[in-house]
Amino acid sequence: MKKSKGIILGLIVLFLISAILFFLKDYIFTSNDQPSSKESKFKMGDMEQNALGLAGFKANGEPLYDAQPIKLDENQTANFELALAHMLDTDETYGIILMQDYIQSEFTCGDKVTADICKQSIPPSTEVSIPLSIKINPDTRELIVLIVKEPDSIVKDMDLNQLFYYEQAYAKRYIIDGSVEKDDVVYIDPDSTYKSPGDTNAITFSGDKTERQLVSSMFSGEKGYLHMGTSIGNQEMDYAVVAFNDWKQTKINDDTIMHINTKPDVTYVYDVSLPLIKKEANLQFFAFPTPYTSDSSDSVFKVYQSTRTVVESYTN
Repeated sequence: MKKSKGIILGLIVLFLISAILFFLKDYIFTSNDQPSSKESKFKMGDMEQNALGLAGFKANGEPLYDAQPIKLDENQTANFELALAHMLDTDETYGIILMQDYIQSEFTCGDKVTADICKQSIPPSTEVSIPLSIKINPDTRELIVLIVKEPDSIVKDMDLNQLFYYEQAYAKRYIIDGSVEKDDVVYIDPDSTYKSPGDTNAITFSGDKTERQLVSSMFSGEKGYLHMGTSIGNQEMDYAVVAFNDWKQTKINDDTIMHINTKPDVTYVYDVSLPLIKKEANLQFFAFPTPYTSDSSDSVFKVYQSTRTVVESYTN
């Protein structure tokens, strides 16, 4: 029996708007105004309570701006630093995932090589600088740094405060210097659509095909529904959509990456079979707007995400 709880669409939209405004108020994303000193990435004294600082830096300590192509060394390796700082009164754990053209890739985090996710614990009101290194494939266009909060936390109950807190993810995205533009993207047609005038929710994973009803847990092999819409008013949007099961990239049906183009006032629905698993794990979907392009003023966020869904095994 499906362990889910429906929420009326209007209430979801209202809650989502409130949550977005809350996070825009309480989190500061620092990209272009940070000092270049390797000893101090952020001015912690200038940060508001509950603020988060997030920035990229070259290996020599110079800022790595979002719209700036990232250069490789003679070994075709990208070497850079990810700086995280937060004015929180609790310890926080962040998970770092690197992708090449939206494919999860092996990388070095600090002095350790990881094939999937690097977890970094940050004490209260602390700044950390994490050296990252990744060998770039010859045909890679874009390097994506995905940051998730508390990756080990599992919330099976419909606790909205926890669900919306853990769903928040952040991304730094860089075009590889000298790479060739992608011209072979094929968009995947939806299984169904419905009219949604004025709705700017980019992505929702739901237990319902015609309404964006949140679902906190489902069983392995069950069917869910991925709802995709425009994120900016009356403009169509392109997305690269990926999924992670226990923070390892998993296919969405038969696709490692779903390239989706959405039109205004219409929600595109994709039927999704949940992965077969042996133990419960988080499943989360991520939609990256305008993929394979440099920083765009048309997009407020570098990544949109669904609420985490716990996939349970029937044998548990």
